[in-house]
Amino acid sequence: MAKVDTDELLQLAVDADLSVPSDYEDNDEVLEKKEKEAIEQEAKKEGSRRSKASERHKYDFEAKNKDTVFIGGVPAGDSSKVKRAVKRFAGSLEPLKDSKLLTMRFRSVALKQAALKSTSKRQLIEQGATRETHQNAYVVFEALTDEQREAVRALAKESFEVMGHPVMVDLASEHSHEEYDSHKSFFIGNIPRKVNPTELKESIMTGTAAMVPKPEIAHIRIIRDKATGDATAAFLEYPTRDMKEAVQKFNDYQKHKLGGAPQFVCRGRPLRVIPATRREKLQKRVKRINASVEEKEKETSRKKAFGATRGRGRGRGRGRG
Repeated sequence: MAKVDTDELLQLAVDADLSVPSDYEDNDEVLEKKEKEAIEQEAKKEGSRRSKASERHKYDFEAKNKDTVFIGGVPAGDSSKVKRAVKRFAGSLEPLKDSKLLTMRFRSVALKQAALKSTSKRQLIEQGATRETHQNAYVVFEALTDEQREAVRALAKESFEVMGHPVMVDLASEHSHEEYDSHKSFFIGNIPRKVNPTELKESIMTGTAAMVPKPEIAHIRIIRDKATGDATAAFLEYPTRDMKEAVQKFNDYQKHKLGGAPQFVCRGRPLRVIPATRREKLQKRVKRINASVEEKEKETSRKKAFGATRGRGRGRGRGRG
């Protein structure tokens, strides 16, 4: 139904010599106000229903991660075979022998290029359409105690293998992206494509073996290409900022002492280790330089386009001997 303007109705009534109640405009304003209040009330009810539904389906990841064990670097491939191997391995860990395993999920799985257009990632994994690289496993146990969590944290310093592949074990809560602090971290570049966290950790510890006291690594997060699963870079985080600063001073000293020789080497490749904060500054600087270059290129193209249209009139070439 089309909405008619109140002023138009009044004007029509005056033109037709009809009597208009004095409180007509007031009644119209009251009706509009009530209609607006009804709409707002309905919107509040709808918002309340949605919030209640979201509360019912809300999943407390922080609480659940306290009972979840992270196993990084497990081999990709046959899903059922890997699941059985990871299940046996998780159950064999000393702190978790008496705990009940609830669920298990895999992340960072790289799919084959031909299968990337499909929308069902689970079916592709079950069909074996994954690349022969690494993936991460998250194993959920039932109500781990504080003593068990501390024991699992201690396992992060040890080396393990699953199906012949070196893996690292830690609590999933220790690998939350929200806990990442650039002021306590280093950026690691030029890493091997097939490297796993354990190898990278050992390479860093070898490069800082001469430090006293020896620094402890909180965790390593490898950044992988979604299409290929290859490692592209990594972030190394230390427990405190003071420890990270001490490592940086040691690295600067070693750089001067070694005279250009690589301090950190992994699979024969020299690693590029710089503070994460310095990398962020470099990224901002590169963005500014790229923006300046693009602006200069646009200005040059405009000048060329303007110069191409000059001198094409009838007087072109006059004054030449």
